[in-house]
Amino acid sequence: MAVPVKRHPLSEREKCLLLMVICLALLLVASRFLFVPLLEGAATLRAEQEQLLGEQKRLQALLRQAERIRAQHESLQPEKDYLMQAIPSRAELPPVLGRFEELLHGFPVSVEALQIGELETENRCTALPVRLSITGEEGEAMQLLERVEQFAHLLLIDRLAWSRGEEAVSLELSCRLIFFEPESGKGG
Repeated sequence: MAVPVKRHPLSEREKCLLLMVICLALLLVASRFLFVPLLEGAATLRAEQEQLLGEQKRLQALLRQAERIRAQHESLQPEKDYLMQAIPSRAELPPVLGRFEELLHGFPVSVEALQIGELETENRCTALPVRLSITGEEGEAMQLLERVEQFAHLLLIDRLAWSRGEEAVSLELSCRLIFFEPESGKGG
């Protein structure tokens, strides 16, 4: 026969202790399966946040650099326009030669010889040798020489010979007209 066990009702203190033990056990289980993953996720999010902040700073620096480059490009535009005028492309050779001949015919001097040489290309730059021989009054020849030096397109004077005769002066000039040779294969 079984002995009957007499149960004592739990006192308030025992109930509180039992409830605290159950809560602690639940807290340990919850921390293992809930809080630890949450803390790991928070640490991962903090690391990603730091990485994204670093990336954001890098991108902001790139944007500032792009703005500086854009401002520099805009400030250089007048110089680029001037250089495009001063150093025309090879395709503009006939109009440039026409303007050079117009310049020569605008003065009352006698053009004894005008020789245009073969194009010489080196490092995307083309030079066209020109030899000019004129006779005329000293003042007119000087003005023509000044106008040649101020020609709108880049012109390099290689040799200049000046001789004075009884009634007129003779001027022999060797120069090169410079043309820009655009890169082939690039659209623009």
